[in-house]
Amino acid sequence: MKKISFVILAAGKSRRMMSSKSKVLHELGDKVLLDYAWDIAVQNSTSDIFFVCSPQVKQYVNKNYKKAKTVIQKNQLGTAHAVECAKKYISKNKHDVVVLFGDVPLIKNSTIKKLIKFNRKSKSIGTIVSFRSDKPFGYGRIISENQYVKSVVEESDTNYEQKKINLCNSGILICDSKYLFETIKKISNKNNQKERFLTDICKIAYNEKKPFSYINCDEIEVLGVNSHLQLTSLEEKFQNIYKNKLIKNGVHLIRPETITISHDTKIAKNVVIEPNTIIKSGVKIADSTKIFGGSYLENCKIGKKCKVGPYARIRPNTILNDYVKVGNYVEIKNSKIGKFSSIAHLSYIGDAEIGNNVNIGAGTITCNYDGTKKNRTIIKKNVFIGSNCSLIAPLKIKQNSIIGAGSVVDKDVPPNSLALERSKLVLKKRKFNKNKGK
Repeated sequence: MKKISFVILAAGKSRRMMSSKSKVLHELGDKVLLDYAWDIAVQNSTSDIFFVCSPQVKQYVNKNYKKAKTVIQKNQLGTAHAVECAKKYISKNKHDVVVLFGDVPLIKNSTIKKLIKFNRKSKSIGTIVSFRSDKPFGYGRIISENQYVKSVVEESDTNYEQKKINLCNSGILICDSKYLFETIKKISNKNNQKERFLTDICKIAYNEKKPFSYINCDEIEVLGVNSHLQLTSLEEKFQNIYKNKLIKNGVHLIRPETITISHDTKIAKNVVIEPNTIIKSGVKIADSTKIFGGSYLENCKIGKKCKVGPYARIRPNTILNDYVKVGNYVEIKNSKIGKFSSIAHLSYIGDAEIGNNVNIGAGTITCNYDGTKKNRTIIKKNVFIGSNCSLIAPLKIKQNSIIGAGSVVDKDVPPNSLALERSKLVLKKRKFNKNKGK
């Protein structure tokens, strides 16, 4: 069986993005566009994965994809030239090459598996991914005959009749590596764009009696990103797809158009999420929890039957165990909160470990940063902390203790204790100036 290599094209100059950052490094669903292509390649490759990219993208690839290989495309002369840049690195023996695009994030893993499987069974020299579009303007058209591709014609090169064709080219394809690199040098730039298009290989193959096949996918899978307008449009489509999946699985989203989720959001059934909630990457929410409006969650785990918000911020590496209440204007970071504990309002809890059945009063904060490092606060079970307390870390408060309101606690509190620290109230008779205000 042939091995499968991947070539991911990511060298575009991204001029239409009007950004100093390459378009493939922008995000969709709180995930870098390029990561989508990488994940697909990792799941299907049995050989090497190559990125044809710019120096900026190479830096990202080297940092984040340890097993990837990079090739710099110095001059953007078309997709054929881009793939040709990887020619000397890919084996020509018993290899198929899959070509993906770094700015096409919604292609399904199942579609790529289907592409590879279909190509093997059909014994074609190659197969391209196509789609039907109600509005094909702007897309390359596939000229087909008996399920084979005669040619792919770019929009600007189409004639009147070809413009009516709604079978469109995605650019994604698989091809025998030996044939690919023997033929790619035959591709010219004799077109209106003066670029060498990889899909011109289909016409050459057809004329050589080695035609390409094609398989269809949904149009949304192959939508690309060339501008912020397209990225915004794709984000809206992404959000609708993923939120509809959650709703079908028993999650109640109130005014879902105001709620933002991420590519890896995991929410159990019977969860209710109110409007204007933002859920970033790495969030898991268990059964029957309610997230009140305006809350902001990132890289955290929330247990069952919790209540969070409104306007709560749960920051990375936070775990809320079951039945926890986190109220309005509470911020929690890098902390673990035990079952049945309550942090009802106006608190900051950072770098803390809080046991079961603990009450944190309004305005209480953990003072975790000493100017050099972050220190931990450990609060054991059944502790009651009054309002407006400052807990100076590192600090341990043992079980069944009470901290009086307004206390500044900078020493460990033993179990079953009352800790109270506040200055004596001074009362003096007020003197009035009779002439004041005249």
